[in-house]
Amino acid sequence: MKIYLIIGRNVDLKNFPFEEDSLKVGIDHGSLLALKNHLSLDYAIGDFDSCNEEEKRLISLHVPHIIPLNPIKDDTDTKHAYDLWKDEKDVSFVLLGGIQGKRIEHFYANLELVMKDERVSLLDDTTEIFSLSGRKKFYPSAYKFISFFPVDEKACLSLKGFAYDIDHRVISKGDGLGISNEIKRDVAEVIVYSGKVLSFLSKNDNLLV
Repeated sequence: MKIYLIIGRNVDLKNFPFEEDSLKVGIDHGSLLALKNHLSLDYAIGDFDSCNEEEKRLISLHVPHIIPLNPIKDDTDTKHAYDLWKDEKDVSFVLLGGIQGKRIEHFYANLELVMKDERVSLLDDTTEIFSLSGRKKFYPSAYKFISFFPVDEKACLSLKGFAYDIDHRVISKGDGLGISNEIKRDVAEVIVYSGKVLSFLSKNDNLLV
């Protein structure tokens, strides 16, 4: 089951290709953004401290399941939602929005979830972020640039079919070796022999408004 956690802006929710039979969860003020974009939610989760009383009333009228959280807590609303379903079989999470914004610490908290669990990805209209180990194939798409960074101190990997291929190369934190690569064949592949890498897919700068 795919679970979409709707966090914030920078996502065209009206045209986003949600999978059928997926679960759509509004996270705090993200619930309001979803409703304003005429998206039906299954759940709304949060302390809703960023919503006024009228906005809270709107959420309560249109979302069938609401899980209110205490604003005094030791985790984020997003992490709480993740914890509710993380033990479900064959589950994956897409965090929509939350890559940019004024609360950069929340972005980092979301990034930590991505680094911890390969079933979690962060996505907005210009960027996709996920972690991986083992091997994965990539195909040409709207994402022009692809970058790999070690999650821990170092990772050993090979890149095939990219502008800058490497073979059993150890990349370490801070060396910048894996940034801004490009797919140059019909199929490209990354093979991670040890460690785990954080992957960033970014669209062509010229396509950004």
